[in-house]
Amino acid sequence: MAKPLKVMVLSGGISHERDISLKSGRRVADGLMAHGLEVSLRDPDAHLINALVADAPDVVWPVLHGASGEDGALRGLLDMLGIAYVGSDGESTRLAWNKPVAKTLVERAGVPTPSSITLSRDAFRELGKRPRHCCRTLGASLSGQACLRWLGPGRELGGFHRRAPQSYGSRLHLR
Repeated sequence: MAKPLKVMVLSGGISHERDISLKSGRRVADGLMAHGLEVSLRDPDAHLINALVADAPDVVWPVLHGASGEDGALRGLLDMLGIAYVGSDGESTRLAWNKPVAKTLVERAGVPTPSSITLSRDAFRELGKRPRHCCRTLGASLSGQACLRWLGPGRELGGFHRRAPQSYGSRLHLR
């Protein structure tokens, strides 16, 4: 009988979505074990590289949220170590993590996307006490449904989705 595939599920990490990642990782690991695979569940830490080198799994299944799991760095490390993993390669993940860059690449491929503008958090800070006015003004120039969110990590910074762009200013939460 063939030896079962050895899978390392990475979950947890240091992002604000750690708890979700731990729950998701447990579900993935349980599902894989139910199909007869040899599964280890690991929270990435300072010993991860040594563990990967000492006892390399057949494949890594990353279930990490936030920058540490979605910015391509981990996948780049796995590429350098020659370890297979589930998901997009490191370069693709890095490009997709930066939403304005990803939008530009999608548009260049001929896929229509909604109108947008990218403003960094610092740009909002420089607007002083007038960011709500800025958002109302920009929102009025966008037609239809739109989404406003910070550049970089998302929901915890106050992104939101609205059908009436002119009302953006009333919903903007700056932190």
